[in-house]
Amino acid sequence: MTNVLFGTKTRNWSKFFFRISDFRRFGIPATYKDTIKMLNFYSTGYFWYCTIGMGVYATVAVYESKECRAINEKYDLHDICWSVIPTWLPFEHVPEYLKVVFFTLQSLGCFHIVASAALICFLTWEATEVLLTHVSHLKQHLLHVFDDVDHATERLGILVKYHTFIF
Repeated sequence: MTNVLFGTKTRNWSKFFFRISDFRRFGIPATYKDTIKMLNFYSTGYFWYCTIGMGVYATVAVYESKECRAINEKYDLHDICWSVIPTWLPFEHVPEYLKVVFFTLQSLGCFHIVASAALICFLTWEATEVLLTHVSHLKQHLLHVFDDVDHATERLGILVKYHTFIF
């Protein structure tokens, strides 16, 4: 359900990221580039973790199918063992090509679910990190707002607008 709802809101997420990445009015935070490098590194690792992890999970499922077949024989069951999740079908014999199709569909379905859920979690964290760079930037400006008393009111007004922009 979350994946479907997220899919319907991608335009809103895009607008949100464009908005928090707009530095025309208040400048680029000093930590922004380092934060983006860190997030890109983690997102690449996260992608490979999900991809390789799903591949390993599917491979382990194939190797563990021997145990499933033994249980089938022992209890006279008809589960499809060569699958990501052992599955029961209402008929006794399943052709090999259908087992492969079933395994492929299950693997793709699991990958879609895992990758989508990971994306939702990661985007939330990524947005938070970018917003933290803005908060840090605002804090740095706030520390120096009263350095020039003649322009303090004007500078404070700009920082209030920046605060409103962030929150």
